[in-house]
Amino acid sequence: MSDINISLQEKMEQSMKKIHSESFDNWVQNFAMNLNDIWHEPSAIQLSQKIESNENHSAIVIGRGPSIKKHKHLELLANSDFDGSIICMMVL
Repeated sequence: MSDINISLQEKMEQSMKKIHSESFDNWVQNFAMNLNDIWHEPSAIQLSQKIESNENHSAIVIGRGPSIKKHKHLELLANSDFDGSIICMMVL
């Protein structure tokens, strides 16, 4: 099948498979390093309860990755009028 005949969905699936296969070892290492924190940090249920008890139910989850600087995500958020919860994911 030539690239011209491949649907956008198929191209995206191929791209994601390549990304995940290339980063799998890194993901496993990060998961193992953070496992202790995962078991001992407040659960997502507690986080959900905090958000639900607030009148504003919208939230943004920010991950730490190269795109945060490349696309200036924090600057965009700071300059926006977003007033919901901000959840920052930190990889140690």
